[in-house]
Amino acid sequence: PYKRIYINKVPSDVYFNLWKISNQLDTLLLQGYSYNEIYKLEKKLEAKIIVLLQTLHIKHSSINKILNQKEKNYNISLDNLFNETKSLFYLIRKTKQRMNMEINNIILPNPNKITNNNIYNILRITNASINEILIYKNIDDSKIPQNIYFITYKHKTLNDIYYEITKLKNLLKLLYESKNYEN
Repeated sequence: PYKRIYINKVPSDVYFNLWKISNQLDTLLLQGYSYNEIYKLEKKLEAKIIVLLQTLHIKHSSINKILNQKEKNYNISLDNLFNETKSLFYLIRKTKQRMNMEINNIILPNPNKITNNNIYNILRITNASINEILIYKNIDDSKIPQNIYFITYKHKTLNDIYYEITKLKNLLKLLYESKNYEN
């Protein structure tokens, strides 16, 4: 037996194959991520983004303004949520680029049928990108509240998930306006 050697592969190729394997396993095992699980991952992302913003001296008032916005009732489809989740991933990528970090050219696939798993998988890779930023900025894990890992959410809806994605994007956008920085 000989070992097959692949050349000219990029992170996007690897990610795409992992995406396919994850979706196939979820299908075979009849498992999927619930809205509650997706929401929990979003809250973990939120906590990490807040720590990043505070470390980069974003005004607390700017952060709190976004965190305290009232939730709206969106009439959102899974397809629209998928696209918003992808735009969050690309906003993180843009943030890494602005910080002069190396950018892996990961292209997110567009599945024929959007499922909760597709959204969760994008959030997973987004979480990894945020972790890269935290490491790059030398931000200690201890600054992230540990209780976020143990909170259980119930009765979350598509609307809740969409609202959280919108909030995460708005928090990240604070980095792009000088008025949001402390003097």
